[in-house]
Amino acid sequence: MINNSFHQIGFVESLEQLLHNINKTGKYQSHLLIDEDVDLDILDKSVDVILYRMIQEVINNILKHSNSSFIHLTQNTNGNKFYIRMHHDGKGITQADFERMTKSAAGLGLKNI
Repeated sequence: MINNSFHQIGFVESLEQLLHNINKTGKYQSHLLIDEDVDLDILDKSVDVILYRMIQEVINNILKHSNSSFIHLTQNTNGNKFYIRMHHDGKGITQADFERMTKSAAGLGLKNI
């Protein structure tokens, strides 16, 4: 659940806090690179919460299933399009695995993304 602090500190700061908490565990290294020139006002206030939740779910999946040691998030824009790229050094999911999960009760978080 997104609490009031998300709305108080904003999208970028919430991502920074999420990654900081991951780094504090000592198990993982995470990094966030935000394009300084980007105008985050292009994100509707309801969209930034959805985007944050999607990123949070992908990060949780990476931490639970990939055996990764680092997560890097980068952001950029092209016109009015907003892009987030996540990179990690763990194992990924194959297209066949993804299709199998979408047809079963497992992988609900991934399906919701």
